[in-house]
This record gives sequence, C-alpha cells and structure tokens, in this order.
Amino acid sequence: MPRPRFVLAPFAALLLAALPAAASAHAELVSSQPAADQMLDTPPSSVVVTFDSELDPDTSEIVVADADGSIVGEGGVDLDVADRNVLRAAVSMTRDGEYRVTWSAGSIDGHVGSGEFAFRVGPEPTAGVANTALPMRGSGAVAIGVLLLSMALALAARELRRASR
Repeated sequence: MPRPRFVLAPFAALLLAALPAAASAHAELVSSQPAADQMLDTPPSSVVVTFDSELDPDTSEIVVADADGSIVGEGGVDLDVADRNVLRAAVSMTRDGEYRVTWSAGSIDGHVGSGEFAFRVGPEPTAGVANTALPMRGSGAVAIGVLLLSMALALAARELRRASR
C-alpha cells in the first residue's frame, strides 16, 4: 500500500499542469504610454495601458497620481478601440515630478488583475525612487506550482529510495 506522501507527487504534478492555464485567463499587460520608468520632458495629455485581450468596463480602471498621492487623472476602458483592450486616462499635470499609474484590468471571463508603474516628467532627481514597473506574466502562480512540484518530486525520490532498500 503506498504511503500518503508518495500519493502527493501525481497530485502536485496535476496541480502544476493546471496553474498556467488558470494564470493565462487574466488580461496581460502588453504596453503602456508613457512606459514604466520613462523620463518625459513635457507632461502627456493622457496615459494609455494596453492589454492582450478584451477588458470588462465594469471591473477595469486606471488612476494616475502625483508624488503626493493627489489624483491627476482617472479613466477606464477606451470604448473607441475596437478590441476594447485599452485603458485610457486623461491627465492634468501642472508640475515636474514622479507620477504613479495604478490599474486594474478585468477580463471578460471575470478574472481581475492589477499593477502599477511610475514615470517621471522633468529632469531626473538626485535620489531615485524604487519602481515596481510592469508585472511579470503569471510569475506567482508558476512559482507556487514549481515549488509544489519540486517538493512532490523530492518526496517521491525519497520514497523510491526507501522502497528499494
């Protein structure tokens, strides 16, 4: 009769196989204008974030704030874009400095992802601010799956060594 720990290996492998499919259901960030960490000489009139699939207007939004946290622009899905995969915020920036863009993107299948990045208007400051930039595709779900699979394989190898003694 197999030990319960040995039975976990096939289960973990199945879980890992299912994770990338679940992670790919989210609308993934393709590009932004301005780009993350971009230095601009003049303020933009809008901030645009583009995704790889259609967005749900009810669960998608974009907010742009200055270094003090004051909102300088808000928006949502650009309904004039045929693919409906763009978030657009008209912005009003009156001074140089760092601006942070925060977005949430709801896929039409119900999954909601979010992220943030920063850009700068005007000359570079003397001391930089850390930037989270663009999120990596599916990094969290894949990392958890890899960890579970590694643990399951290690347990399976240990059990096989014990059984062969």
